[in-house]
Amino acid sequence: MKIPTIHGYIDRRILINFTADPKSVEKIIPFPFRPKLYKDKAIVGICLIRLKNIKPKGFPDFVGVNSENGAHRIAVEWDENGETKSGVYIPISRSSSSVGIDPVRLSIGKGVIEKDAKSASIQSQ
Repeated sequence: MKIPTIHGYIDRRILINFTADPKSVEKIIPFPFRPKLYKDKAIVGICLIRLKNIKPKGFPDFVGVNSENGAHRIAVEWDENGETKSGVYIPISRSSSSVGIDPVRLSIGKGVIEKDAKSASIQSQ
C-alpha cells in the first residue's frame, strides 16, 4: 500500500535540548547508534509541535486535522560505508489527534532522521 504525501502547516515548534549521561543514553538507543556527544555529554530533548490542516496533498484545508504533538529526541551518530553519519533518534512520540493519527509516527515511525546539508532522509526502525 502506498502512503499518500501528507501536507499541512507547522503552527508552532518548541525544541528543548539538554545534556545527559552518555552511559544512560546508550541503554535506550539501538545498535548501530551511539550518542552524539557535546562536551562529553549526550544531547537529548523534547520537541513540541502544533500542526494544522494535516491532510493528503491536494485536498482542501477544511478536511485536514489539527494536533499538538510531542517527541522525545536523542542526537545520535553511526558509521555507514566508512563515514560517520549523524541524526536524531525518536524513541517516543505522542499526539492529541482526535482521529488517532500521530503525524510523527505516520511520517517516520520509530526511527532516525538523518541530517545532511542537502536534505533530511529517514531510516525506519
